[in-house]
Formats: sequence, structure tokens, C-alpha cells
Amino acid sequence: MTNLHFITHAVMLSVLAVVVKKYLDLRSQVEDLQMDCYPHPILSQPPRKPGSHLPQTGDRMGVIDKFKDLNYIATSQSSFEESVSNLDIDNLGATKYESKVQYSQQNKVSGTDFSSQSDQYFETDFIQSSQASYSKEVRSEAPSGRYFEEYERTKTTSSEFSNVLTSSSELHGEGHTSIVASETDIDGSEHVTAADMTPDTQKSPEDLSPTETSVWCHGNSEMDKMCRFRNLCYSPVNEAFLFYHSDKSVLERSQLGNDSRPWLRLSTVLDYNGHTANLIDLKSSMFNHSRVRWVKGQSLIFNRFKPDNIMHVLHDDIFPLHFTLNFITGQNSLDRYDVQLVFVEGWDQGDFADLYSVFTTKSPIYIADFSQEQMVCFEDAYVGLSMATVWYQYGYNEPQAPVKDTTASGFLVHNTVDYIVSQLNIEKPPNMMLTSADYFVLFSRKENRRIVNEMELMLTVSAEVNMKVFVLSLETHSFKDIMHYVQFSRGLVGMHGSLMSLAAFLRPGSFVIELFPYAVPPRKYSPFRTLAELPAMNLVYTAWQNLNKTKSVGHPDWPVDIGGIGHLSSQEQAAIMAETEVPDHLCCSDPSWLYHIYQDTEVDIPAITRLITEAINKSFTSNQLHIFPAKVSNIWCNKQETDITHKNVKQLGNVEKGSVVFKIKWEPPQNLDNLDFQKLHYEVRVVQDGVDDILFIVTDTSLLVSVLGAGPTVKVWVRAIIDSKTGGLHSHTKCLIT
Repeated sequence: MTNLHFITHAVMLSVLAVVVKKYLDLRSQVEDLQMDCYPHPILSQPPRKPGSHLPQTGDRMGVIDKFKDLNYIATSQSSFEESVSNLDIDNLGATKYESKVQYSQQNKVSGTDFSSQSDQYFETDFIQSSQASYSKEVRSEAPSGRYFEEYERTKTTSSEFSNVLTSSSELHGEGHTSIVASETDIDGSEHVTAADMTPDTQKSPEDLSPTETSVWCHGNSEMDKMCRFRNLCYSPVNEAFLFYHSDKSVLERSQLGNDSRPWLRLSTVLDYNGHTANLIDLKSSMFNHSRVRWVKGQSLIFNRFKPDNIMHVLHDDIFPLHFTLNFITGQNSLDRYDVQLVFVEGWDQGDFADLYSVFTTKSPIYIADFSQEQMVCFEDAYVGLSMATVWYQYGYNEPQAPVKDTTASGFLVHNTVDYIVSQLNIEKPPNMMLTSADYFVLFSRKENRRIVNEMELMLTVSAEVNMKVFVLSLETHSFKDIMHYVQFSRGLVGMHGSLMSLAAFLRPGSFVIELFPYAVPPRKYSPFRTLAELPAMNLVYTAWQNLNKTKSVGHPDWPVDIGGIGHLSSQEQAAIMAETEVPDHLCCSDPSWLYHIYQDTEVDIPAITRLITEAINKSFTSNQLHIFPAKVSNIWCNKQETDITHKNVKQLGNVEKGSVVFKIKWEPPQNLDNLDFQKLHYEVRVVQDGVDDILFIVTDTSLLVSVLGAGPTVKVWVRAIIDSKTGGLHSHTKCLIT
């Protein structure tokens, strides 16, 4: 009897469990339908990592096969149908469903665990529901034009993926009007009124329907071109941007040279064409409303070049990103920007994701996390980053070198550094017992390019210069901690490598000592020297190179990408190991370069100690704020009775008899007391008809000069010069000869 009673209870519990499971399954399906009928951006397939960004051997431009197909597809009206027939329009519209591998993935941004189960529910239910019935349900639940926010997976997480995606059916529902964009163009000029517009060339963004794309560009060269799009779409399955043309589309200043295409660079790396946007033209009538995710508000779309390397993160992404955000928002403050960052290169978040996140109030979007079955469309998007802060090219077209005529400066670098320091809350020393005069940082490499006698170097230098030495590396310290220690240090010492880019966080007057292995000449590899010597950067830079081959340890048996040369013939290996200097080469797989740069080195401790001592004692005299002297004021001239042969009289050209002496006097610049300088002098240019004009350099605020007595007037220009290179504006006057 007891056994029967137990069995009855067990059966009842089993039935109840089945009912509860069925209820939970149905509820999960209903919840997924409430997600605006699209899955969460973090899907259940792992983010793909693209192929190497580095060029293959013999590939001068570094274009790998993946990017050879990324050519602009121009579809003219006459051949459009034929061109489209060769494209997978279902994939362009993202309407096909393909099965995904099931596994659970944790969103690194929010910490929320997203499994493949909810995605499967979505796919099944969405495909079974028609577009018409879905649209009817949406309009019955909310007024037309309302934005449905991203479904909230959890209420306990401290941060969420940005609530930026909206349902296409709502956005394009009946009675909806497109969101009005900014009242200014990319260059800050106001839009003309509708009555003043030319029908095909000068329409403002608010006049467009949501299904047609338009573009407004600024700049005419690779270095300064930036473009703003309305209703630009991206197809993950085709890895291409889609431009929907209609007779209302605007293409304003989108051409580069004589080409009619809106040519877009997604990365700031010079001469590397692997990050050129693939842009496909389509008719606006082909826009598929049902399978689109809309990103609201202003977006900034670009490719991170190499987000696993801090040098590339800072130089190629972070400094250009901050400059671009200031440019498109006009903000330039320590507050985060209300701009959606979108990365379309395919990398995962990487170790330095937090460095990108501090620039936005929203969690960045990684295109690799989107479903391959849906398009992503952007209401208002800027594509690419400004190259105004780029100071170095990596050698894709010619050997690596500083960028010619760069506009990068210490002011721009310090502006970004100040923002990062404020956002990461590292504005105070890492240890209250430390000051910037107490210590410097020695960067350590644990796996390759090692300093063999690192411990001896640290102890000797610390004793000789009477300073603490902090040995830091990414293997032993967090990136934030390294930045923190660098910022308040007296300077940096380290082997050539990506961590040396943190010299950007040093305070003005600090030193940078870069160490180079045998056969690697500092003059050929100078990204960090170039950084330290940017105008107003104000760092003391010194390089040391190992010139003793016996103090170097090569690794010919290592993998090819870190200096191994075992794949070469014995003759080629011997030739490389016998070299005294790496020959000129292009980026990035030259075997001689890789072999020598990955050598371990026993450094010359006395020589490096001397360099550090000299750097500490070296005074830096540059005007770090770049404040210019104002105009001189109150210039006046007075005829003097002084003899023209007097030793203090300057002669104007070949003046002879009949000359008269004038005294020219002026008052110094009004902001002179606010200037930090070592030397001050004045340039005085005196011009008289019929006489060769001369530029006089004086340190006083007056000048005696002889001029021809026959001329009616003498023209005078005066300006102040500090430290022989920073000059103010000219002031001028006329002196009457009576």
C-alpha cells in the first residue's frame, strides 16, 4: 500500500513537471515575440576573428584574399537588373535562416548569459508569423512612430547592451515621420531652407524618407575626408554597406578625385587598403522592411585595426576616435559622448575594450555579434575616423616612417589623455607615498625581446640615480595600473615595442629611453620618437642600440611570426644572422626584420645609466601650452638729430648723403608676463621706396635707423619672437618724413 501511494505521488509530480515545463516554454516564446521580433544582438554563435591584418609575403599592399572582393559595385540604371541578378538579394535583405551551433555565451559588456535557446524560439516563431499580422499587432499595442526598446534580459546587471535597436515595422509604420537630424552639415554650416535647395543636390537629412540613403561629405583627400549618412544599411552576410538610391537621394561632396563613388576608409592606417568600405548600390524599392534592425540616434562606424596591440589601439583608433567625436559633436569636454560606436571589422572585444567604452554613454556594437539573417540600418551615421592625429605610417607602400605634414600635436594627444585619465579616475598618484620625482618605469617583456640582465639593470640604475624603479608588464599588471604608474612617473625605459606608446601618458618634461636589439637601427623604426617629438609634446627622447653581436640572443627555431627562420634555406638563414643592419623592407613579414627584432638582449648597464642621468638633468624649454605673443602696440617714429655714423644707428640699405635718422619705438606684447620662454627678440622690417628693405633683429623695444630724406614715408612692421621659433602677429605703422 505504501509503495502504491509513493508511485501515485511520483506520477503526479512527473505530470506537474511536464505541465510547468510546457508553460515555461510557451512563456519564453511569448517573451521572445515581445522582443520586437528580433533576437538579442549577442547571439549564440561565437564572434569570428578576421584573418591576419598583416600582408602576405610578396603582397605589397597587404591585401589578403578576404578583401580582394571588396570592390565598389556601381549599378547603373541601364544594367541594374543584370547586376542584381548576380547578387544574393535574399542575403542582402537578410531573410534566410540558417541553423546555428548551440552554446552559451556570456556578454562581456553586461555580464548576462545568452543561450541559443531563445534564439531558436525566435527563429521558429518569426518565420511562422507573417509580416502583415506582425505589423497589425505592433500598431495595436503602441502608437505609430513609437520606438520599442531592446528586451531587458535581466535587471540585476550593472551595464547593458545599448538600447538602440528598433523594429523596422514600427519605424516605417503608418503615420510615422522620420527623425529630424542635426540642423548642421558635417562642416558645421547651416542647412539652406527647402525653398533654396536644388532638387538633386542640396536636400537636408530631414527631408528624406526612411528607405532611401543619402550622404554628405567633408574634405577632399584621404587625410581629411569624413562622410555622414542617413539611412545607411549593413549586410552582415555580405559584409557590405548598402546604399539605397532613389530620385531623392543626396550625394553631396561624396567624390574623391574623378571617381563618382563615395570612397570610404574605415581605418586610419595609411596605404592599407584592407579596410576600405564595401559599398553596394541598390534601388530603394528593394528595401526589405521586415528583416531590419534600426540603430537610433547618431552612430560612428569604423574598423579597429589591431585591437590586441596597445600601440595600434592608441595611434590608429583612440586618438582619432576622440578627435572625430569632438568634430562631429562639437563637445570637447570630459563628459562621455552620446554617440553609438559600431565596430564592423569582425574582431572580438579584446583586452582593451574598456578604453573604447569610456568615450560613449552606450555599449559599443560589434557587428560580428549580429545575426547573419538581418540587415542593420543606421538613421544617422558617420563612417570612418579623422586622420588628423595620425603621426606614423607602418610601411605598406614604402618603408615605415613618420607621416609627412601631419597635423598631430602634443595638444591633441594631451587632450585625449586628459579625457581618458578623467574617465578612468586615475588623476591621483597610484600610491600616496609617491611623487613624479620618486620613480621611473621599466617595461619588461616576459616572452620575447627580453632584457637578459633586467634585474641587474633595475638595481644598478636605481642606486645610481637615487630613484625607485617600477618594473611593469602586461603579463603581471593590468593595463589600467600600467597607465596609472606611467602617468605619474619621471619617465620610461623599455625595449622597442607597443607598450612604449604609453609615453603619450607622461607629463611634459618626462623622459623616454627606447632600447633596440642588435642590427635594428633606431633611425628606421621611430613611431615613439616621433610621438615624443610632436610639437608641444615636450618629452626628452633618447635611443640606445645594442652594437655588440655577442650580447644578442637570436631564436631561429621559433615560429615564423616571432622571428623564426627555419623555413628558409641554410644560405638565407646564414645571411640573415650575419647582417649588421636590417635592410629596408615593407610591412610586415620580412624575415630579417622579424628575426632581429625578436632577439633577446644583454644591455649595456653603464651606458643606459648615463642616458637616464642625462635625460633627468636635461631641461626642457619648449612652450608646452603653445601660447603665442600678442601684437606689439603703440608703434611710433620720431626724427632724430643723431649722426648717421653713430654706432647705434642701423642703415636702411645703401643710404648715402641726405639721409636722416628715425627712432622707432613700440610697447611689448600685453601677454608677455603669461608666456613661458627663455629668449625674446623683435623682428623689425623697414621699407622705403627706392631703398632695399631690411629685417632688423633687436632685443630692445626701440631702434635707430637711417633712411633717405627724400622719400615721403617709411613703412614699419614689428612682431615679437620667443625662443627663436614662436612668433606673434605683425603690427605696422607709417613714418612721415618732413
